[in-house]
Amino acid sequence: RLPLEGQEVLETALAAVVTGGCATFAKLERPSHDAVPSKSDLMSTDSLGRILESLDREKNDLQQHIGQVRATLEHEAMASRRAQETRQNQIGNARHRARALLSDCEKWQRIASA
Repeated sequence: RLPLEGQEVLETALAAVVTGGCATFAKLERPSHDAVPSKSDLMSTDSLGRILESLDREKNDLQQHIGQVRATLEHEAMASRRAQETRQNQIGNARHRARALLSDCEKWQRIASA
């Protein structure tokens, strides 16, 4: 564990990174319990049980969060593919209209010169 001074310095540095816009991660709340178990916690079976339960909850939360992120990513990828297909269709339609206008223009020029 870091001494209190070290924790404050680390938190200040992390806060500067997060608020400075340099980070791509969300602000994380500080856990209400000690994040690192003490030596006495590791010696007690009750404490180990609580630690394991806490780790299991955190693992489940992370799995759920990863699932949500994957679902969002898949949704965004699908939206991107649809937008790209729409743009390609619009470009194809514009080319078709341009060819038709050019053909009409050439036809009218031949008629006018005849």
